[in-house]
Amino acid sequence: MEFPRKTIIKSLVLLFLLFCATCEANHALKVSGIFNLPNNSTVNGSNSSTYIVSGSISGLSGNLIATLNTSENLSITSNGNFQFTSTLTSGSSYSVAISNYPVNQYCSIQNGTGTISGNVTNVLITCQSGNASGPLVGGTVFNTLNLNYNLTTVASGAMFSGINGVTTDGTNIYFTADGNHTILKLIPSTSAVSIIAGQSGISGFADGGALSATFNLPEDLVFLQNILYITDRNNNAIRALDLTTNIVSTFVTGVTSPYGITTDGTYLYLTETGKVSKVNIATATLSVIAGSGVTGYADGVGAAAQFAPQGSINGGIAFDGTDLYLNDRGNCGIRKVVISTGTVTTIAGSPPPTVACGALLDGIGTASRINLADGIASDGTNLYIADTNSCVLRQINMSTLSVTTVAGLNGACSLLDGIGSSARLNNPALMTSDGSTLYISDWGNNAIRKMN
Repeated sequence: MEFPRKTIIKSLVLLFLLFCATCEANHALKVSGIFNLPNNSTVNGSNSSTYIVSGSISGLSGNLIATLNTSENLSITSNGNFQFTSTLTSGSSYSVAISNYPVNQYCSIQNGTGTISGNVTNVLITCQSGNASGPLVGGTVFNTLNLNYNLTTVASGAMFSGINGVTTDGTNIYFTADGNHTILKLIPSTSAVSIIAGQSGISGFADGGALSATFNLPEDLVFLQNILYITDRNNNAIRALDLTTNIVSTFVTGVTSPYGITTDGTYLYLTETGKVSKVNIATATLSVIAGSGVTGYADGVGAAAQFAPQGSINGGIAFDGTDLYLNDRGNCGIRKVVISTGTVTTIAGSPPPTVACGALLDGIGTASRINLADGIASDGTNLYIADTNSCVLRQINMSTLSVTTVAGLNGACSLLDGIGSSARLNNPALMTSDGSTLYISDWGNNAIRKMN
């Protein structure tokens, strides 16, 4: 017997309604077989198995490119939140890295690696002055240098007469030429050198436009927040060259034959005759950390300590991230100054009257001999010393105080590129590091040298 078509359709509708009522009663639609549905079909929802990686960045000035698992590059141009577009599955690993640093900046990452178990939102990128090798502190890019002690000449000539102080902004290198009373700039990528302040061969004490201003034996300098702070020795002053406005101004007066200078970002630290002083950068207030101006040799705390120049020349000074180290030039020793207490100790060399200046000897601490050293730089692991009168470069391991000669030959003063003892220098003066290379002002050769 054949059922009418309408009867069949009505029966199917009734069955469907009955089925739906059952679904509603059970509060869920359950279909098995070929109609199975995934429970995690919503991306980034509460039931999702794929997730995003995001975070925030601060201190950025320029353009940074961050990578996620080496597969996605994200260009970041402003501070605030960022997010990668790629999504990662639960259980997979993630790794955020920096493939391109902003100019003159070092950026570090926190919470940049891990295993995905949900949305990652806490990646933190912090940027500061420096470069890809490390942060800029005290005019040096802090990064342990892995040197092969290969010494080469970057530039030389009459414009470098009396080349002495040296600092970096993370990219460019800045020098003083005290014989010409000028400040110079070196672009390492091209070896181009130019005078950026002072008038060549003209001494004086005039502020104003950089190329109209005058200095009188500018010795050392340090870079901080786009300003060069310069020890103007014969003017007994600290001068400031604003690299944004190209204006020279007098920052502090009343210092005595200032020579070496460095900074921790809050204070300037400098060597004067018979003392180590600091200047509060915010207030331009000068105070003494150690020494009293009386020349001599004594370890001790504060005013009880004594230092000695060679003639009117004091030594270079470096900041290692915590304390100060200086070449006590007239005492042929390396001195440490604890900033917080003013405590002064001798870490290398044996100052007179123990041993007369003029000897050079590798060794541990005060068993070594230093000969009228000048330049000093720190990478946080080692100190590097320009042993001026011996025409060599020295290295001091800050953990063991082991002193070794790493470039040049004692007493063989000339100009020759080479590795280690095959190289030659002539009265090397002050120095700095850009995180991969050590730059040295080779005073007797009127040359800029680098060691990497």
